Amino acid sequence: MPPQAVLPISVTRRPDGLLVQWDADGHDALFPARARRLAYGLRIRWSDGHSTGIYTFERMLATCPCTRCRLGRGESG
Repeated sequence: MPPQAVLPISVTRRPDGLLVQWDADGHDALFPARARRLAYGLRIRWSDGHSTGIYTFERMLATCPCTRCRLGRGESG
């Protein structure tokens, strides 16, 4: 059986990046625009017309910059 897909409950495009709300318990993360452009499943059309790059939700969750995820990966807060 394939693993269950990771889907956030909301994704908001902002001038400074993508705000992803992973769950209703306050697990939110802002993915800076430049970092997303340099990484890769979700195709985003940015305010400047730039639309290259595809970002998977699995990859975004694995690199989530919120404190909870960074600490869970053993990174410093």
